[in-house]
Order: sequence, then C-alpha cells, then structure tokens
Amino acid sequence: MYIEEWQANIYVKVDGKKVGEKWATAAGGALTTQDAKTRAGGMGAEVSCGGPGTRSDLTCTTQITDIIAANHKKHENMINHPCEVQITWLDLITKKPIPKSTFTRVGRVKEFSEPGANHTSNALGMYQFIMSCHETAA
Repeated sequence: MYIEEWQANIYVKVDGKKVGEKWATAAGGALTTQDAKTRAGGMGAEVSCGGPGTRSDLTCTTQITDIIAANHKKHENMINHPCEVQITWLDLITKKPIPKSTFTRVGRVKEFSEPGANHTSNALGMYQFIMSCHETAA
C-alpha cells in the first residue's frame, strides 16, 4: 500500500499540551551523520570512518486563524520549552491510523512565526513552528 503526503495527522505539543489543532505540513527531522573519511596509506581508496549522528530541525505549518494570531505572543514565550511533534499515517480508505505508523520527534521550541503580510496577495497565511530536534526519537 502506498501512502500519499496528505494521509497524515500532525500534532504539535509544547510542555505536554497541544498547540492548535491538526497542523498542515511537517518537514525535516531527518537523522543524518557527519562522517569523516580517510585514504589508507594516503593513496588508497577513500573509506568512511562514520561519525556522530545529528537530527535536523523539524518545521510544521498551519493556516493562521484568529485564535492562533491572538495566541502568538504566548507561543513566542514558549521558546526553548520542551516540545514534540507526532505524525500518524492514515489508511487511504478507512482514514484510520495505520498500525505502528506513528512516529514522534522531541526537542525544544526554536521558533513560532507569523506569515508575512501582503494586501495584494490572496495566498493563505501559514503560521510556522520550528523545533530543534533531539538526536533520538521519542
């Protein structure tokens, strides 16, 4: 079974409490390594020595509403608080969670930001949340 991007429930929690309702997008949070390489004897084929792991920042967006806009200052005061993002993939037909498909990223709040303002545009305003992820999953 293939899963499409829209088949996800995305929730943001700070200090154990949900921030808003379901979020629209989530990107990042990948676990990567910064490896070191060497050439044995100085002339041999390059060999990877591995290195420490690190997890990239995770960014979530949602359409800004009057309620979110009214709480932006409160959200800004949450900078550096513990947080988590939980993503659950949904079955295409039943719209129910796919067993064992939920994953969680934990870390610290890095940013809450309001969308730019442009009175000549009809684009939706997207509110943004960025978390600095811990290396390990929750």
